[in-house]
Amino acid sequence: MRGGRFGKQFMVIICVGAAPAMLWAQEDANGPWDPAEQFEPYWESVKFTAQLTNRAEQSFTGPDTRRSLTVYGAVRQLDKTGLIGVDTSPRKKVVLDQDGVEIYRAGRNPYSSRSYRGIDDFRNSVGRGRWNDDIQFYVNMPMDPNRDYPTSLSRVECTLAFLVADTFEVVEVPFAPNPTWVELTPGLEILVEEASVEEDEYSYRIRAIYDPELVAYSAENRWHLWANETLPPVLVAKMELLDIVGKPVDRVSLSGQFSGGTSRQGCDDLMIATSTGSGSCGMCGYVKTIRFALAFDPCEQRVPFVLENVPIPSF
Repeated sequence: MRGGRFGKQFMVIICVGAAPAMLWAQEDANGPWDPAEQFEPYWESVKFTAQLTNRAEQSFTGPDTRRSLTVYGAVRQLDKTGLIGVDTSPRKKVVLDQDGVEIYRAGRNPYSSRSYRGIDDFRNSVGRGRWNDDIQFYVNMPMDPNRDYPTSLSRVECTLAFLVADTFEVVEVPFAPNPTWVELTPGLEILVEEASVEEDEYSYRIRAIYDPELVAYSAENRWHLWANETLPPVLVAKMELLDIVGKPVDRVSLSGQFSGGTSRQGCDDLMIATSTGSGSCGMCGYVKTIRFALAFDPCEQRVPFVLENVPIPSF
């Protein structure tokens, strides 16, 4: 039992050290993570383009001819232990031609803003009802129009930033309206104002009050950090709705429509967030529980991925 915002008592289910299925599925959910064992990068496609501009007919200040080469890559998630989110905008890009000569290098200011997307939110169709959760990225590089395209790329390096943590706690509350404020962790309380379920639909409205110095709160599994912003001690790594057997409804259903959003406003040193959402799917009428995964001492980790011997198409 815990005391909520108004000093009332309530019951929550707390699983310390337990990893939500689909999010951190490994025997040791709170163990350290090794990028070499958790990811497998590969190239998907390569495209080059050329553009010629008629200066006589257009007001144009750039070069007459522009060419570029784009490598589309992806990363298989072999093990999601400790992973929270990823910023798919590369922090660093290095490309070597067939002779090992560097032909492109670019990077973002390490202190620029970062936008992270939940690690479980990647779901890509690979045809005939098959899906994968590979993380996709691309490297686009301008090419000197006075030089030939390389015949292949011996190395393409792309560095992505991840949100990671070693310790997690799961808190589950009933999917039902409740006038009692629930403390998920010190510095964060929620109030389930609305929660309705019909045959194949659900909707909810959840209010949260939190101290941004202690907790990073998100109901959409999205986090944005400004240039010099750092992470607080606790981060809401995932919020999901579970069916009667404890499975996330958006994962059990192969198809459906889901939407949600959060508005925020400041009040003294606290933030007030109101999250609303709805869904329509085969299992949406069986929502029973709201599960929050809390990450403790989260940090940002940059991981370089290397693609080797990438072929180049020819005309």
